[in-house]
Amino acid sequence: MKKICFITSLIVVLSGCSNYVLPNGEQLGSKRWEEISDRMNKKVGLSEQELISQWGVPNGNYTLSNGSKIISYDVYNSRKDSYCEAKFLIERGKVTKWGHSGNKACGLGSASPSKLIPKTPLPKPTL
Repeated sequence: MKKICFITSLIVVLSGCSNYVLPNGEQLGSKRWEEISDRMNKKVGLSEQELISQWGVPNGNYTLSNGSKIISYDVYNSRKDSYCEAKFLIERGKVTKWGHSGNKACGLGSASPSKLIPKTPLPKPTL
C-alpha cells in the first residue's frame, strides 16, 4: 500500500512539472533547449562565404574528386575544457551536410548560451 501511495504521489508531482508556464506565457513542456545539432543544422544552405564569415577561416579543407569540399573547424572551449571538430560539406558553393566529432564544444561559434526552442526532433549529423 505504501508503494502505491508513493508511486501515485510521484506521478502527481512530476505531472505538475510538465505544465509549468514560463513568464512569457509559454508552456515549458512545449519547448526544449537548443543543442549543438540545432546550431549545426542551421548552417545547411549557407554559401561557403557566409559560413566562413560566421566561423572564420577553416582549420582544414579537402577537395573531393567531384569538386566538392569538406572544410573543418577545431572548436575548443577552455571554460569547459572541451574540444571537437566541426565538418561541413560544400557542394556547388553551398553547405549541404555537416558532422562533428568530439564532445559538446561544437556549434558554439559564439559564446551565446542555449535558448529555448520549439520541441522538435533533434537533427542528426549528415556527414
